[in-house]
Amino acid sequence: MRNDGQCKKLDQKWGIVMVRRIIGTRVAFGVAIVLAFAACTPEPPVEVVAPAPEPAPVETPVAVVAEPAALTDGLVTFLVGDAFHQNGTPEWYPLDIGDPVPAQSTVRVDDNSYVDIQFGTFAAIRLEPRTTVTISQLSIKPGERRATIELVAGTVLNNVEQLTGTDRYRVRTASTVAGVRGTAFGVTATEDGRTVVGVRTGRVSVAPRVVSEIEDLADDIADDDELVGLVESIVRSFDEGVILIDEQQVVVEEPVAGEHEQQVAAVAEAVRTLVLEPAQLPEQRQAAREDVRRLGEQAIAARPTPAPIESVTQEVREQLQRIEDLRVLPDPPAPRARPDAPAREAHEAPVVESARLSVRVQPDTATVYADAVAIGGVRFSGVYPIGAVVTIEAYAEGFEPFIEEVTIGEPGLTELQVAMVALPEPEPVVEPVAAAAVPDAEPEPARYRVNVRTTPANAGILLDGRPVGRGSFAGEYEAGTRLSFDASLAGYEPAQRVVTVEERPVDVSIVLSRVQRAITVNATPAGAEILLGGRRVGTGTYTGSHAVGDSLRFE
Repeated sequence: MRNDGQCKKLDQKWGIVMVRRIIGTRVAFGVAIVLAFAACTPEPPVEVVAPAPEPAPVETPVAVVAEPAALTDGLVTFLVGDAFHQNGTPEWYPLDIGDPVPAQSTVRVDDNSYVDIQFGTFAAIRLEPRTTVTISQLSIKPGERRATIELVAGTVLNNVEQLTGTDRYRVRTASTVAGVRGTAFGVTATEDGRTVVGVRTGRVSVAPRVVSEIEDLADDIADDDELVGLVESIVRSFDEGVILIDEQQVVVEEPVAGEHEQQVAAVAEAVRTLVLEPAQLPEQRQAAREDVRRLGEQAIAARPTPAPIESVTQEVREQLQRIEDLRVLPDPPAPRARPDAPAREAHEAPVVESARLSVRVQPDTATVYADAVAIGGVRFSGVYPIGAVVTIEAYAEGFEPFIEEVTIGEPGLTELQVAMVALPEPEPVVEPVAAAAVPDAEPEPARYRVNVRTTPANAGILLDGRPVGRGSFAGEYEAGTRLSFDASLAGYEPAQRVVTVEERPVDVSIVLSRVQRAITVNATPAGAEILLGGRRVGTGTYTGSHAVGDSLRFE
């Protein structure tokens, strides 16, 4: 045992240590100090309690709202014949109704075929026979919808709803870009390198393809407001070169590499340099902006005379009329998973309010209609809203007409196999056995052909109250036969023709007139000019009659 002197020294020594350790909040040393004092004196030790550790701060979780993934798939909503899909592989896969068409896909349509593809609810396209396109850009999200279609060959028909803000929809060929804000239009890339752009309704700007490439580069410089404004002004100047409105077209010849093309390419290269070299010094970046401005002004000033704007030809008009059949489903179903498709980031699927219908008709010579629209083949598939009633008609020479209403049921596939019933063969005429006293048999009465055609070409035809076809009908009848033909089509006034067969072929033409309705438009202020389809139609107020179903654009 230690003496008192030693204990005093320990008191002093450990007292210092105790203070230091308490300040350091070391509990273990505090206990050691208590034990040391207990060994030196019989008096009760002074208990030293280490301060409790401070509680760890509680972090309040911050709610993170994930931005919804962009929709990057188109959807096959209608298919006649055969179409194929390619996405990053050399193999071509058959397309079917309900299949997805992701961005960067290439789609090819065979002869006597066509396919409709829908992008969200803001646009739909129809690829006509012998057409190939690539969906080079597709991104649909709240506040921004963008799509770019690369037309390699053939014809693409477009039905685009009104675009706003930063929305963008374009069709590009090897030489041209057609940009819209909401319209129905068609673009054809011909075998000889020309581009034909025709507008049914709305407004379309036509510019050199490289202008759209400059516009794409501007997306990568969003943090440079001055440069973005400069690039947008250059693009806008080119876009204003050729503006098409209702029932107008332009034919752009294959470009010849010349001074102007080189100048526009120089603008693109200058912008590209700014995008790829963002870490320039401020004075260097300002000098680069001035280069873009100077080159842009030179290219705009040297712009050649644009191709002349003209009224659509009959061929283009017939193409554009088919846009009426191009439906945009309000609630398209989620695309089906494809086993050949690569894995992609999922997006929120819309509510399924539609289902698929597949129809196959025999014989192959039949003309088939769905809701009075000529299908152009005997095998087709389509996506329709659940509960919709679709009228299927089929007509073929030598067969009874087929007409049936199909109600679209629950989500899934409804199939309809149609085998048309052949008309009975006429009984052969049996020649009577010759007899000396029997006079010669009466000759068969002559029959004469009656041909009926309607305008529009898909109007339904009734003969004496019985359906016999759409658009056209032909039959042979005895002279003196009285025939009553009725033609009708939704949106048109019905018409009737009664003919008496003469001793010669008879051609019957039935032309239907559109149902008209009056419309009045009032402008504020009262002195404002009113434009209809880009043409002045009045000041302050306008009243006119227009066909039911027409899309009118007033400004």
